[in-house]
Amino acid sequence: MLTGLLGTTLGIAMMSGAQAQTRTEPPAPSQAPAAVGTNGAAAQAAATPGTAGATTQAVAPTTAAQGGAQTTAQTTAQTTAQTTAQTTAQTTAKGTSQAAAALPAMTIHGGRSAYQAEFVHSDQFTQPILDMAQSVSVIPKKVLDEQQAQSLQDILRNVPGITFTSGEGNLGWGDMFTIRGFSSEQSFTVDGIRDAGLASRMDTFDTESVEVFKGTGTIESGVAAPGGSVNLVTKEAHLGDAYHLQGSLGSASYRRVTADLNKQLGDNTALRLNLMRHTNDVDGRAVTHYDRWGVAGSLAMGLGTPTTVTIDYLHQHDDNVPDGGIPIQRGTGGAPMPGVARNAWYGDPNLYTDRAETNRVTVKVAHDVNDNVHLSNITRWEQTDRVTVLSPARFNSTAGTSLGYLGSGPLITSGSGALSYSGFAPAPIAGGQAVLRGNNFGTAKRYDILANETNLNLAFDTGHVHHDVVAGAEFYHERYGDLTSVVDGPAFNPVMSLANPYGTSMGSVPTLEGGAGDYAAVNDGGVYLRDTVTLTPKWIVDGAIRYDRFSVRQVNGAAGAHTVQRSNDGAWSGRAGLTYKPVPYGSLYASYSQATQPSAVGGTTNNVIYGDTTSQSVKPATAKTWEVGTKWDLFERRLSLTGALFRTELSDSWDYGDSTTTVVRELPPKRVDGIELGLSGNLTEKWTAFAGFAGMRGRITKGANAGARPGNVPNATFNLWTSYQLTPKLALSYGVQYVGTRRYTDNAYVGGQNNNSSTVNGPNGKHPVYVADNEKAPAFWLHSLAARYEVDKHLTLSLNVQNLFNKFYYSAIGASLDGYQIYGVPGAGRTVILSADLKF
Repeated sequence: MLTGLLGTTLGIAMMSGAQAQTRTEPPAPSQAPAAVGTNGAAAQAAATPGTAGATTQAVAPTTAAQGGAQTTAQTTAQTTAQTTAQTTAQTTAKGTSQAAAALPAMTIHGGRSAYQAEFVHSDQFTQPILDMAQSVSVIPKKVLDEQQAQSLQDILRNVPGITFTSGEGNLGWGDMFTIRGFSSEQSFTVDGIRDAGLASRMDTFDTESVEVFKGTGTIESGVAAPGGSVNLVTKEAHLGDAYHLQGSLGSASYRRVTADLNKQLGDNTALRLNLMRHTNDVDGRAVTHYDRWGVAGSLAMGLGTPTTVTIDYLHQHDDNVPDGGIPIQRGTGGAPMPGVARNAWYGDPNLYTDRAETNRVTVKVAHDVNDNVHLSNITRWEQTDRVTVLSPARFNSTAGTSLGYLGSGPLITSGSGALSYSGFAPAPIAGGQAVLRGNNFGTAKRYDILANETNLNLAFDTGHVHHDVVAGAEFYHERYGDLTSVVDGPAFNPVMSLANPYGTSMGSVPTLEGGAGDYAAVNDGGVYLRDTVTLTPKWIVDGAIRYDRFSVRQVNGAAGAHTVQRSNDGAWSGRAGLTYKPVPYGSLYASYSQATQPSAVGGTTNNVIYGDTTSQSVKPATAKTWEVGTKWDLFERRLSLTGALFRTELSDSWDYGDSTTTVVRELPPKRVDGIELGLSGNLTEKWTAFAGFAGMRGRITKGANAGARPGNVPNATFNLWTSYQLTPKLALSYGVQYVGTRRYTDNAYVGGQNNNSSTVNGPNGKHPVYVADNEKAPAFWLHSLAARYEVDKHLTLSLNVQNLFNKFYYSAIGASLDGYQIYGVPGAGRTVILSADLKF
């Protein structure tokens, strides 16, 4: 498979490269991060974020003494149908001195596509994405704007191999998703700083782009990110004045207003302000409602000088009525239970809520010591308060048994003669009534983080070998605890009609969530070192290592009567990669990465979320990823093609429990093998595309569930967003997403509770009988259309139609821990949004 993939890609690359590629150094991107000796803020000082257009760039050679890290001040006049003239100070690529020295100065016509990214926004990575021995997907602002993507779920639909899930209580972490089949809700950073906040990332008003790093995380994540990690790049102030206002109206009471205002203050200072107000219901769903507002400010000083200081602030307030989904009947291929409508909403709208308030302050300092030495530091404080009352749609029959089963026993003989539980036919429900398992699902929590990260970038030569070195240290203090506030939670499990659940009251029990004074604090100190060694213009070796030391303190009970438990863990992580460049615009690579994650980090914080009074500790989880791949920048580097084969293994793994007795559940080892393909950029001058495909095969490798396909690992995912400039004023876009079938849990057997024991209990908790669980959520295709019309240079009108054919599908799936009950959150139906953009 790899031979065929590489052969096909090489053939295409050679044909296009023979006509279009005549250089080893890539043209400078419209928004490149800092090279060594180049202040990132200074390099982007004059750049107004937008669409890259046709560019003429003079590229001067560097010398070996300069270490391939010199920068060239460039002034680029760019004019496209969608953007105004921009003046851009850009960094040249972080190429090698040996390759650059052999080239004469030349002029390149044509710039990178706005659908492409050349670098990631982190001082921890010194090479262009083309030369990195790792799969990286960058969703640029251009794609986000065209799609009207507003939430993290909207954004990550553009990345193959990512799916969303729903916890048993839908509580705890805000966004629950998997990358390459592995849980990744804690594998999240904002501008490179860890963000494991409790709130969902519901809006993109302060987001410039999104970066997804595939494979086991090492120096970029700090703790094990088995399948990868996500980094949000926020908007920052830049030189030049730019004002952007947008207003949107749509179906399901969709209303949205945003403002992005940037003002230059003096020669080297700028201020940027982003504002957002948003409200909407959900097409095809009853009761569910989202209401939020936010403000974000950025003050940058010293732009265009060796030293810059940037101060950012974010405040966002969310007040939502969440969606617990609908119950799914086993044995139907994912159909809702009898009598359940597509828009059915189960719960009490007077009680169910998801309120969050986030404040975040970030200070960034960057200094160019000289052309080969760059120092940067980022400090962040963030606090999130979240109050949530919600239960997923899990039902018992009125007799008290799990709905979907005829009872908890005795064993019966199936048609094949095998012992089984009759769980594949609807249970008798008197008058269509059922009992919602919803009592006591309420939390009121506060999350704080204080983090500091320092990076030292060095570029130097040892003989004919060039080194790009990153040495860094990171510290963060996280605190998870109760809010001192009263939350009204459900008082009992109500009996309600599956067909007409509205008007049901669940009573209320005021719960003083903060009175006990429970909290958990996590301190992490990490140090790391990376060396990217350019042996020759064709061979690059990359090695990175990181060590983290965790200290965890858990406090239960009020002052004077509380108990204190402590835990300490250490974790090593590292990556090694080899890149071969047969031509300057292409690369072949192989890499290996490994990391561990102590259970104390996740388990202790989860104890506080669910109110546990005991401590559990299991062996640290270990993740390993092997990957081989290829990357090509074709057609004058305006189109990027990528392909990779990977294997990720996770052993000694654990998951979060939802009760006081099972806070950390040991899970059996599992493995995911897969292939990924990607495309981004310009196919022609007028035609752009952003696409990806992932095929995955997962298996539980040991224990009672050995051989089972892990939960939430689709066999295939595919995404495409493509736009065509039909006339100078009119552009049309089409999008499609495919998600294949996926299991609801890791269980091979109903009642297994995802465990690794030699016997698996049946529904009554007594019979060690294996009851096969073969349920899968149905695959689905989603289609979208968009049109944009430029009225004049200031005003653009756009129309977006999402889920064009009103497809019924589950955007997130879940199951009770015992696996008896499965449920899904239906995605939005056909949604129409009309927007007006004003730029001046």
